[in-house]
Amino acid sequence: MVAIVCVCHKGEIELKTAFLLHTLKKYLTVPHKIYVAIPENTKHFMPPSALLFQLFEKYNAQPVFFNNSLLGLRNTIIAGDYTSNKIYALEHPFQENDIVFLDSDIAMLRTSAFKDFFQSATKISVKPANRANVISWGKIYAAARQQLPKTQILTSLDKVLLPPYFNSGVIRISSSIRHPFQKAWHEYMAWLWDTKVQQQLRVPPFHRDQVALSLTINKLKLEVTSLAEEYNFPLRGRKINPMQLPILVHYHHPFSICSNKELKNEFIQFLQQTPEIGSLIVQHKHWRNLFASGKLKRLYSIRLEKFNYHKSLLGRRFLAFFHRITFRIL
Repeated sequence: MVAIVCVCHKGEIELKTAFLLHTLKKYLTVPHKIYVAIPENTKHFMPPSALLFQLFEKYNAQPVFFNNSLLGLRNTIIAGDYTSNKIYALEHPFQENDIVFLDSDIAMLRTSAFKDFFQSATKISVKPANRANVISWGKIYAAARQQLPKTQILTSLDKVLLPPYFNSGVIRISSSIRHPFQKAWHEYMAWLWDTKVQQQLRVPPFHRDQVALSLTINKLKLEVTSLAEEYNFPLRGRKINPMQLPILVHYHHPFSICSNKELKNEFIQFLQQTPEIGSLIVQHKHWRNLFASGKLKRLYSIRLEKFNYHKSLLGRRFLAFFHRITFRIL
């Protein structure tokens, strides 16, 4: 039996969580139990709507609650701080042998028993990071009082060699390491939140959880099984081959759902089977423009999102080139 864990609170993440649960019910064949972790820190989060709790019952998902002590330290939070919630979602005393954490902006696209997750003898399975958005690894490991790993791995999209750096959207851990793993991950995330550390290392907020994850794996000397891309497919950076669908798609934005035929068909089926979710779609601009508007507005929204994405992609490609040069110098 495996525990599947995701995070949900009021807001756009409700739509993503509901869609994830729909696809897991349809395609996941391994014996499992789903846990939806809900933050209790009401200063920053409101609980999911009553509709979501009804869907939790429909999809046999058990809500569990946690308190994010990091966010409790601040009156305001910035983009990227939300990623710390996934660390505290692992506090629940799961009874299952394995735990698979999934970001809520993930959908399952084809039937799988997740065999590759569990056939390995390692305690953790995770995919390399997509991009080299953090490069000052020498400084990071020195500040954390760890030795810089001698091994390097290739980022999956921009193909840069870095010390082991992982995407935290899909993580499989053995329950035997849950407590030390969660404890160390929390400690490194809290350390990266320190103002002096931030000024010294300049780790982008959206990637602190991944840097903390890498430090945790190194500290605990965990041997890692590198997940194939089909278990955490970066939809905004790659095109899906319709003849060989990935198992788990990381789509990030509703625009990505609209831009892919297979994923869009899956989402439309979800809407048809769960029409009540329309009451949430109209509350969020990006979802409303793409799934609850007239044809002209929908086409305009798609073109605008494409423009914005390609503009950001040019910046990422420049950064990838800069990272290649800088890391060699470092």
